[in-house]
Formats: sequence, C-alpha cells, structure tokens
Amino acid sequence: MNIRGVTKTLILGTVIVLSCTVTAFCAETVEGNFKKGLAAINKKNYDEGVKYLRKAAEKRDKRALYHLGLMYLNGTGVQKDYQEAYRLFKQSATRGHTKAQLELGTMRFKGQGTSQSFRGALKWYKKAAKKGDVLAQYNLGLMYFNGQGIDPNDKEAFKWFKKSAEQGYAAAQYNLGVMYNNLQGTQENYKKALIWYKKAAEQGEALAQYNLGLLYLNGQGTPKLDKEAFKWFKKSAEQGKTLAQYNLGIMYGKGEGTPQDYVLSYHWLNISATNGNKKAILSRDIVAGKMDPSQIGQAQNMSREWFKKHGG
Repeated sequence: MNIRGVTKTLILGTVIVLSCTVTAFCAETVEGNFKKGLAAINKKNYDEGVKYLRKAAEKRDKRALYHLGLMYLNGTGVQKDYQEAYRLFKQSATRGHTKAQLELGTMRFKGQGTSQSFRGALKWYKKAAKKGDVLAQYNLGLMYFNGQGIDPNDKEAFKWFKKSAEQGYAAAQYNLGVMYNNLQGTQENYKKALIWYKKAAEQGEALAQYNLGLLYLNGQGTPKLDKEAFKWFKKSAEQGKTLAQYNLGIMYGKGEGTPQDYVLSYHWLNISATNGNKKAILSRDIVAGKMDPSQIGQAQNMSREWFKKHGG
C-alpha cells in the first residue's frame, strides 16, 4: 500500500514537471518563431518572415497576428488582402494588442476588409486610446468632434485631443489650439491656444504655424509681435499654405516685421493668387503699381522658380 502510494506521488510529480517543461518549450518556440519572423522581415526576407510569423500566429501569439496583419494590409511580401488583414488584426486585438486595436478601428472606419462602421471604429479606438495609444486618442477625439458613430461631444473631443497632444502628437496639439481659440475668445484661452499652436508649429504643422502667426499679428494671448508673426507666416507659406503666403506678401509690402521689399511682396502675393486666393490678385496689382518693370520681372521669375521646386 505504501509502495503504491509513493509510486502514485512520483508519477504525479513527473507529470507536473513534464507539463511545465512542455509549456516552457512551447513558449520558447513561440517566442523564437516570432523573433525569427521579425528578423527576417527586417532583412526583407519576407518568405522566411511569413513562415515563422505564421508558426507563432498558429499559437495565437498576438504580436505575430498583428505583424502578419500589417503585411496583408500593406501587401508586404504577400498579396494585399484587406479581409485577411482584418481577420488577423481582430484576433490580435481581442487578445489585447493595442496597435491591432488601432488598426482594427481604422479598418472599421474605412470599411476595409469589412463593412464600414463608425460605431465599430469608435469601439476599437477607445480600447487602444484608454491604453495610451497616441493615434487612437487623436482619432477618437476626431470622432467625438465630428459626431461619427456617436453624437458630437466637444468635451470628449477636447479630452482625447489633450491626451494625444500631451504625448507630443502635432495634429492633436493643433486641434487643441483651435478648440481653445474658439472658446469665447478670452485672453486666457488665446494664451492656451498660443501654447498649443506653438508646440505643433515647432514640429512643422503648417496650419498651426499660420494660426500662431495670426495670434502674434493680432496680439491675442500675447503682445503684438510682428517679427514673430512674420516668422511663422513664412514657415507656413513655404509649406504651401495660401493664406500664409498672402499675409507674408502683405507684410513684405508694408514692412511689418521685416524690411519693406516690393519684389518679395509681389512674389508671395503672386504665389497666393496662383493658388486661388482672389484677394491676393488685387493686392498684387496694387504692389505692382509701385514697382518698375524689371522688379516685376524679377518677382515673376522668383515665383516660377518656386513653383518648379514645389509643384503647381
């Protein structure tokens, strides 16, 4: 009886040890296949990458499912297949993968590989946003702002834009600036708008650069600073923003924030006019009346060179 009891205990012990060993081996295999898959993809050895990622995905590894989904979404190493991408992202997202939740939200929003559903997009963006994903927070803010899949809600839009902006996302910083800018126009709100516009502008967001220039020009939330206004209009204008090009031309013509220069005034007003700004046409013609033909020719040549470089 004792011998049988001891034997039984040893057998159970052996099973437990073997079970743990098998589990560890399986985990190592999944991890190994996942790492081999990513390494192969980074070397553009896509066939090898897909092979190993599939092995990990068969064990329901959420990372492998996500990366395979990306490959089918973008047609990287495999034929582009939105339905397969959606299937893989969903398996990964339901297992809690944040980036898969973001991608799934975008596919529901666009109707890629599945029927379009703003409510479905909202659901998945919210899951990713709550875990701190900066793009999901931004997209969720947009959906609340535009009333897509839910009634418009400026407070919720503001909340999610702010979370995204605080993580440094330029578009969210710009949108937060706009929301402050439009809140009753108080000086306090202009100051906050200026702060967020500046953060976005410093990252190269052209619309933020333009709006920041307006605040400096009009002395809203800041003393009137023509040099700062000129600086930010110029950055925005160089990125092709028509209204910034117009304001830059006006400032050159008046000598505000910069030495007066009719050639550069005509140049920027001409670009703005060519880009469809009707007000710029009149202003350009007024400036032309103060110039001699050689100056006009110089300005027109500058404009042609600008369009050659930037298109249009």
